[in-house]
Amino acid sequence: MNLKTHITAASIALALNFGAPSISAQHEKAGHDKDPMTEGLKPLKGKEFEVMFLKEMIHHHQMAVETGTLATKNTKRAELNKLGGEIVSAQKAEIDKMTGWLKSWHNEAPGSMASMSGMEKMMKEMEALKTAKDAEFDKMFLDHMITHHEGAVEMAKLIDGRIDRAELKQLGAEIIKAQTKEIAQMKDWQKAWFKK
Repeated sequence: MNLKTHITAASIALALNFGAPSISAQHEKAGHDKDPMTEGLKPLKGKEFEVMFLKEMIHHHQMAVETGTLATKNTKRAELNKLGGEIVSAQKAEIDKMTGWLKSWHNEAPGSMASMSGMEKMMKEMEALKTAKDAEFDKMFLDHMITHHEGAVEMAKLIDGRIDRAELKQLGAEIIKAQTKEIAQMKDWQKAWFKK
């Protein structure tokens, strides 16, 4: 399987995974299933890993930015409003950094998610988030963002042992630290607000 096929398969998996309903609830019942994006990265090393990781993490972050932006508009909870703003700010900065690396290291661009298979399903789920308000939005947002962050953390954990670039290793460590903390906070809110 070549790099292009790997990237396409992982992109499809990402779109389908993000669009699936109640993923967090499914994980609680059945344990954490293997993430298709993470599995797609596992066989790769060196340049192939770097290119695929950067492209997919950029797309992953772009979806988090879109979802985080909704949290600044569709909730009455100050906690989620603040978290949404923090996610947007942090992940936009990381998108810029990764896009720069992709260009300078490999002379490549992230590409567009518009033609990804499974995009229609994901966009329907995003439309549901856009129209949800208050408690309905809060619950949907937490479910989606916890699962989304968990995927990013698992991807970032694959960096060590597969590439030698200190910059990318540092970014991976930062993603793991920041998003693990946010996952714990969001799970606390789920328990406090929705008894999950």
